[in-house]
Amino acid sequence: MTDDSQHQKPKQIRSTQKDFTGLDSYASPEDELAYYKSEYGRLKAIIALQKQKIRKFVAAKRG
Repeated sequence: MTDDSQHQKPKQIRSTQKDFTGLDSYASPEDELAYYKSEYGRLKAIIALQKQKIRKFVAAKRG
């Protein structure tokens, strides 16, 4: 008896972008890699901006 859950495709990973196309919609692995690299850069920029806002907020509270 085999477990069918081991043979299922991985669930689609959610994205913060509304136009996320899903795992099976890329023409090639290079296209998929390019998408994830751009998503990584975008999220990295968002995190940097949030850190900057937090630092300003903390400085205003202390000062």
